Amino acid sequence: MKDRGLLPDGVVFRAVDEKQIISDFMTRHWGSPRMLVGMHTYDVTEIEAHGLFDAAGDLLAFASWKLRDRTIVLCALHALREGNRFATLLLGEIKALAQRIGARSIRSMVTNDNMPALVFYQKNGFRFATLYVGAVDAYRPVMPGMITHGHLGLPIHDALELECLI
Repeated sequence: MKDRGLLPDGVVFRAVDEKQIISDFMTRHWGSPRMLVGMHTYDVTEIEAHGLFDAAGDLLAFASWKLRDRTIVLCALHALREGNRFATLLLGEIKALAQRIGARSIRSMVTNDNMPALVFYQKNGFRFATLYVGAVDAYRPVMPGMITHGHLGLPIHDALELECLI
């Protein structure tokens, strides 16, 4: 599969068993371990998670996801060590996993401020699927700890869903 590159020596792709590191990361960056994707709420500690690990067993990047119908819903995909292509490599592994389990697509939701994620997903074969105007504002009362400003200080109001066909 062209999206899947060879992992660097000593890096392995496997399920994340200890999800506290994911929960802590999401809470630190987004205000909660719960994510809104496709107008469904997912707690990243209660769904599937896979990651890239180094030879010492340290987590380099993670993706939390849920299979919904024949779509993998990505609730989070983050590199813990930036600048090493770990997010891209991980996404390639998730695409291969999607094929193995019979998924037809992968969907991810990003907020209106998240320009780096919008660029990342489009560079990796995703296209715009749905715009949810005001979705974050509507969701905020359910999750009061959610951040109000994001990348470059932009106010967060809307959500965009992107999809990649497998």
